[in-house]
Amino acid sequence: MTDTQTVAGVMQEMEGKFKADKAAGIDATFQFDITGDEGGQWNAVIKDGAATFNEGTADAPTVTITATSDDWIKIVNG
Repeated sequence: MTDTQTVAGVMQEMEGKFKADKAAGIDATFQFDITGDEGGQWNAVIKDGAATFNEGTADAPTVTITATSDDWIKIVNG
């Protein structure tokens, strides 16, 4: 398995790794505020066993995750 090296790459991969069976009963919006050289804002809306991933800010996130781009890459790569 190759580590993802960019924040944008991580966000693109998240949609493909979503496991609907693990999300049963979850109704939440996650806001990702990533700072630094490769930073940006993305959000994930999980509802009714489905997820949509978008670039930009969510209107009313349930959870906001803020990290530097370097730290975010380290987190997702374990």
